[in-house]
Amino acid sequence: MKNKKGFTLVEMITVLAIIGILTSIVIVSLDKVRSQSRDKKRMGDIKSLQLALENYYNRNGRYPNSLNDLVTPGVLAALPVDPSTNSTTTYKYSRMDKATKNSLGNWIWPGSCLYYHLAITLENNMQEYLDSDADIESTMYGTVPQPGRYWTGNCGGPAVPYKDSRYIYDVAPKY
Repeated sequence: MKNKKGFTLVEMITVLAIIGILTSIVIVSLDKVRSQSRDKKRMGDIKSLQLALENYYNRNGRYPNSLNDLVTPGVLAALPVDPSTNSTTTYKYSRMDKATKNSLGNWIWPGSCLYYHLAITLENNMQEYLDSDADIESTMYGTVPQPGRYWTGNCGGPAVPYKDSRYIYDVAPKY
């Protein structure tokens, strides 16, 4: 009887199946890490935009009408680009008023536009960051002022949603 050396077909298929399973596990793990990395870039971009907004406010005494107004010498060289969409429009911004009481005790919109709302939708539920963001609900025209509500009506620009089917990371000034 001849002694044959080598692997049988069953052994080779088993090894290939194990390699395939391990490869798919690694790919899935890397995809999660990549999406978390994109989210962290988005949150870093929001912080950069927030600094640029404060710089703009210090120079001009008001917040800009749009993020495009930040692209000026000494404020911001260019708007950040979302890592998934390669777009600058993914970052949502609006100037706002905060409801305050007048001398008669009525809630009013003062028309000062001393606030802003800046938000981005994340890919992942990064709860440790979402727990510490602003969670502001900005509303549109015609809404009755209520305690703690923000309004974009006198300030121009759309309201920024902070609740939808995904994860919204948002910031606002802390006045």
